[in-house]
Amino acid sequence: MPRWASLEPLRERWFLAVLGLGVVLRALAMLGYRPALWFPDSYTYVVTAMRPRPDLVRPAGYSMFLRLFEPLHSFALVTGVQHLLGILTGVMVYLTARRLRAPAWAATLACVPVLLDAYQVELEHLLVSDTLFTALVVAAVCLAVRESGDRRGRMVRAGVIGLLVAAATLTRTVGLPLVVLLGAWLLYRERGRVAVAAVT
Repeated sequence: MPRWASLEPLRERWFLAVLGLGVVLRALAMLGYRPALWFPDSYTYVVTAMRPRPDLVRPAGYSMFLRLFEPLHSFALVTGVQHLLGILTGVMVYLTARRLRAPAWAATLACVPVLLDAYQVELEHLLVSDTLFTALVVAAVCLAVRESGDRRGRMVRAGVIGLLVAAATLTRTVGLPLVVLLGAWLLYRERGRVAVAAVT
């Protein structure tokens, strides 16, 4: 069994402490700033969610995310989900670092900026696209650096990465370069596997 696969409480205690503190910070934000924080961009996102239409500046991905919650009429639920996405992002960073054989303390440090940064918590509590975009990009990158499996598994993984990057670019246009970067990375890794297979 790989080292990262068994999250023994004693070995992972620093990560569990950071994770717990991150949850507490988000709970305090939910209680102290109900139901959500607004930014000038928030109004555009909310209006587009209520009346879907193309926008000249912002892609509609985040507005469609908000539209999923429209029947529930709760901005508090939106910020709650965004805080969960922030926590999930930190967990993905930690597990990926452990999967790449980083020691527990280094993997914990890697996820601290996501789990404990006050600006990150604020972004999660704002009605803006940053948290959704970050979660999509981190998920794509974490999948891209996973160890190789069989060919079918790699193809499925590449398809999922493509969907995540597509969703990210529909959320923020700054994600467009990732299409090229992650595509080139996947081709590079596949080419290396082909070369190794040919040699052996």
